[in-house]
Amino acid sequence: MVLQSATVMPKPTPHPLAALCLVGALLGCSAGEEDVVAGGNTFPGDDAGASFDSTSTQHGDIGPLPSDGSASRVDAVSTTGDGGGLGDGGGGGGGSDAGGRADVPAGPEQCNNGLDDNRDGRIDENCPCTPGTTQGCFPGEAARAMTGLCRRGQQRCEGAGEFGMWSACEGAVVPAADVCNNGLDEDCNGRTDDGPDCCAIAGEGSCYTGPAGTSGVGICRAGRRVCVAGMPPGPCMNEITPRVESCNGIDDNCNGTIDEGCVPCVGDSAGATPWQIHLGAGPTCFPNGRTFSQHGDPGEYQYASIPAETDRGWAAHAPTRISFDDPSTLCGVCECRQGADFTYFQTSFYIPPGYTVSSLVVSIENVDDGVNVAVFNSRHPNGAVDPGSFAYLGGGSTADLARYVIAGRNRIVLTHVDDCCMVRRIAGATIRLNGMPLTQCLPAGPG
Repeated sequence: MVLQSATVMPKPTPHPLAALCLVGALLGCSAGEEDVVAGGNTFPGDDAGASFDSTSTQHGDIGPLPSDGSASRVDAVSTTGDGGGLGDGGGGGGGSDAGGRADVPAGPEQCNNGLDDNRDGRIDENCPCTPGTTQGCFPGEAARAMTGLCRRGQQRCEGAGEFGMWSACEGAVVPAADVCNNGLDEDCNGRTDDGPDCCAIAGEGSCYTGPAGTSGVGICRAGRRVCVAGMPPGPCMNEITPRVESCNGIDDNCNGTIDEGCVPCVGDSAGATPWQIHLGAGPTCFPNGRTFSQHGDPGEYQYASIPAETDRGWAAHAPTRISFDDPSTLCGVCECRQGADFTYFQTSFYIPPGYTVSSLVVSIENVDDGVNVAVFNSRHPNGAVDPGSFAYLGGGSTADLARYVIAGRNRIVLTHVDDCCMVRRIAGATIRLNGMPLTQCLPAGPG
């Protein structure tokens, strides 16, 4: 087409404004321009000293693709440009590091400037161009096109007629999340190693990885982490984040409600293990040479003294199923069934209000020489011992203690008696609530 003047109309094109766009482009710039004005902003030309292949003849070109291979890192066009932001590790900032042109409001597409002015993911769409020509293009924020690792790409005018349309932008390197401690500016904001996962300031600070709004609620607490500038932050140490709600009188899932929909468990917040052991006061001979007729006789327990729950003699007993097998301490001290050595085991569990306890079965598989079971709570502060809970030498016992259990905290104590020189043993003591084993509660500390 031969351009006679600014008022000469070109041949009809698929787009009603195509000819006017082309005329405006031809008259509005010159081949020697260094800067291109688009949408009220000036976007600098290519960096000084860079080597380029000058293949573009299209007016309005914001610069050809560098020939140094710097644009080869990204082969496909990215129009979303999710490159991360300054974030927590970047030291502030309110602009977009993700490739969106946050500095310029979205507006109508301006033809032949190589930018996505209307932010629809396409560049210079529906803009006429001369087939076979190319222009520089950048799908992200224009000011970042030659900053850091970011580089412009190229798009080619395609078509068989007098006017063509621009292809997709190829070869552009768009902002990406900054990688810590590599000295590169992947997000093209002019700063290195300042991505959201990189430490901006060295030192130690508070941290919390749980859901928003849960820190400081229930058991949840923030932790501490150490930061080295430009490096990924260290792990968050000693934080407590939400966990499954257990029936233990505390808010485990940090939602502000205690024990909703919880599952009762043994070894609640008072202890770190499901069972604790107390070795008692040691062997003692019954007064006046008293002798009992059977091993583990119920009368022997009158000489027992169950320690208080907070007595310092309690120690962790790791297995959920008690397995206690030690040598007797009575050998050479007391005659058989004329003395006793008592050993105690305790655990506790919490029953929330409204929870129905239909059964609480304590089972003991085997014992040497005897054992009984007591339930302690606010209704039974001195302990309630069920007659069916006594086990005798060589046997076991199974007792349903549901009638002694209350809503709130309950403590179970096994009192073992060794009354003859040989061994002292409890094998397989378990608790089942409503037919299901009571599992170990999680500790109230970090985890």
